[in-house]
Amino acid sequence: MNCPVCSKVMVQTDFGGVNAQVCANGCKGIWFEHGALEKVDENNEGMGKALEEALNSPRINDADRASLKCPACHMPMHQHKYFKAQEVNIDECYGCAAFFLDSGELSVIRRKAMTDAEVEAYTNRLVGDITGRPNEVFLDEQKIAQDDIFFSRRLSAINKLGEILDIHYWNS
Repeated sequence: MNCPVCSKVMVQTDFGGVNAQVCANGCKGIWFEHGALEKVDENNEGMGKALEEALNSPRINDADRASLKCPACHMPMHQHKYFKAQEVNIDECYGCAAFFLDSGELSVIRRKAMTDAEVEAYTNRLVGDITGRPNEVFLDEQKIAQDDIFFSRRLSAINKLGEILDIHYWNS
């Protein structure tokens, strides 16, 4: 597989039971197949020399580059903030659910990772912003389960957000 940034051949690498493709001879970017990034995005996850090298790579990210094309399924990749570390823009393929991280981004993700409680609070705030409902409503799961109309509105709002984000991507 060739790197979506610099087109160099990527190398299959083991991060302690988690396989990734690393652009070892080029930009040092890392390609994670579906589900793999979540297994090394916190400090206590993964191990080995290859992971240490990836974590010690300097952060390089060209904010002005064109969007990437997925090297696996050739679909356009979407850039967005990583949900556990809002300071990092990552590239995600919506076709095969893979992620590409520029050099140094994995280190920042691990350093800035939100706790599970912070992720839940962040998600609740986003959903509250979308639906216009107070955040406290999302903390009472029993109340939510009893409110079928609320679920319907919430789903509709989330779908609308997906449409807006998709339109924004294709128009940019």
